[in-house]
Amino acid sequence: MIVDDEALQVLAIKSLLDREGYNTFSAASACETLEILKNIKIDIVLLDIHLGDENGIHLINIIKPKEKLDNPFVILISGYEYGD
Repeated sequence: MIVDDEALQVLAIKSLLDREGYNTFSAASACETLEILKNIKIDIVLLDIHLGDENGIHLINIIKPKEKLDNPFVILISGYEYGD
């Protein structure tokens, strides 16, 4: 699953993964993400740190509650440069 509010980013990642044979879903907000996760078993989430006004890091705590063992693996992505 690709979670990013930048449509071109989603399209680029989705087309690459689709070409490799992966079944992909995408969402542009926390609400869309949670709705998909409620209805579909997702193995990996590529999650943008900055989702417009929403915070991807905060969303991790909802996606991956500590008491739930079968939650998806989350990889944080960002278009922003961090560090030196």
